[in-house]
Amino acid sequence: MKRLAALVLLTSVALCSSAKAMKAESGMIAGINYAKTSSKELDHRGTRVAYSFGAYAAFTPITHVTLQAGTIFSRKGEKIYNDGRPATLEMDYVDIPFLVIVRPFDWYLVPYALGGFAMGINVDSRMKVGDITRDLTIWTHTWDKAWVYGFGLDIMNSVTIEARWTHGISDAMSEFESDELCVRNRVMSILLGYHF
Repeated sequence: MKRLAALVLLTSVALCSSAKAMKAESGMIAGINYAKTSSKELDHRGTRVAYSFGAYAAFTPITHVTLQAGTIFSRKGEKIYNDGRPATLEMDYVDIPFLVIVRPFDWYLVPYALGGFAMGINVDSRMKVGDITRDLTIWTHTWDKAWVYGFGLDIMNSVTIEARWTHGISDAMSEFESDELCVRNRVMSILLGYHF
């Protein structure tokens, strides 16, 4: 996990450096994930609270419209309560979002809306029940596809506060084939960003 975090950080630095070289905007982003899944079979579910962090590069081809791409290490999954025994489904991804951001005007405080698509690469999956951890990587699809949308506030053209919803559209678990057993990620992220 430490190697993966280091890899995401190095990729983030490279992304920011490349953006600088191309005279594009770049930045870092981090925050809290409130994660669940869409499974209809799992009862007594709760939210997994975890973290995400990464970087992005962006450019503005026309006034008030920005195209953004990035890499974000994002922890997903959910809490499950069965027979009084709490368990945690932990699925970690490196997400690659491609977003369109619309800012209606330029000022010191600028609200904005965003929408787009993200591809996620599963890097670790496990189920924790008490002190017991079971590896679920072989039952988890490598790729996770999702729609992304949200809104935020740009402060002084350098700091952003953002609420982002990631709505999974592909089955995360490969052992389930029916719609009833389908496990799709659902994540609300509250993010703080800084762009250069």
